[in-house]
Amino acid sequence: MTISLTTDTPSAAMPDSLLRRLHVDEERRVMPEHLQRLHWSAERLKAERRRRLRELLRVAKAQSPWHRERLEGIDPERLEEGDLSQLPTMTKSDVMSNFDEIVTDRRLSLERVESHLAGLGAEPSYLLDGYQAVVSGGSSGVRGVFVYDWDAWAECFAAGYRYLF
Repeated sequence: MTISLTTDTPSAAMPDSLLRRLHVDEERRVMPEHLQRLHWSAERLKAERRRRLRELLRVAKAQSPWHRERLEGIDPERLEEGDLSQLPTMTKSDVMSNFDEIVTDRRLSLERVESHLAGLGAEPSYLLDGYQAVVSGGSSGVRGVFVYDWDAWAECFAAGYRYLF
């Protein structure tokens, strides 16, 4: 799933090398907050998980036709972690079969992302306005294509490195 890019996201008209440098700067900018999270109380972590879960559901329902239909009747403002079992599951097969209706940026399509991935060389390359597209064969044997927006990629990178500390 993707979340719309922020207005301060660098332009896709920039060369990939400059975009990458800016992205590394963004990853470094968010790292201190990620490290602070290591010291958050259980209550604060629970509140943050609730806030992010509700935000994710609001965006999914508002911007993804597939999620809007499957989450009909779910009120994001009332959902608690304990209610997660009430949500329908989404498998990698679901993602791949419904990709174009799942993504929240209507400019993205499985065909466009696959074309981008097929043209990648040794260096990373951004899709559209700074999206990172990745592929996973995974242990399930089902090939998956996933797209991260500018902010999500920086957060993913920082979260991965947080565990080194």
